[in-house]
Amino acid sequence: MSALVNEEQANWMQSGVCSIIVASHDSQNRPSLGLAFGCRLSEDRATVVVFLLEAQSHGVLADLRAGRQASMLFTQSFTTRALQLKAPLAREVPLQPTDPPMLDAFALALAKEWSAGEPEAFTLALMNREGDTLVAFELTPREAFDQTPGPRAGSPLGAAP
Repeated sequence: MSALVNEEQANWMQSGVCSIIVASHDSQNRPSLGLAFGCRLSEDRATVVVFLLEAQSHGVLADLRAGRQASMLFTQSFTTRALQLKAPLAREVPLQPTDPPMLDAFALALAKEWSAGEPEAFTLALMNREGDTLVAFELTPREAFDQTPGPRAGSPLGAAP
């Protein structure tokens, strides 16, 4: 399967300048969501691993573990650039030794991105993983959409303008 995102989009998604919200739903179709602490894309960009905290994201993790659909929204606050990926399911995967330092760098980059509107300490506190269990989920997106406000909002990635 070919990747839904190009190399530039993949680099942006992993750069730390965007916030990542992961959403799903329960058996009664009630929404659940959680703040991801970063992401890692496979070399071929076909899969995305997102990182959530167990206690902070209990609801969405329960829905992902139940095999429900998932959506990831990547948003860069100061440019309003946004990208949404949808996957039919997610699977829990082990953390890699390189993940914690990568997530530390992601938090620092996000703090710098938000520093024009919020103190760096606010973002670093928001992205603090101390005292909770970090969980990784791998998703294989089947749909991708440009969600940047404007005339292309909601357009599938790669669609003609």
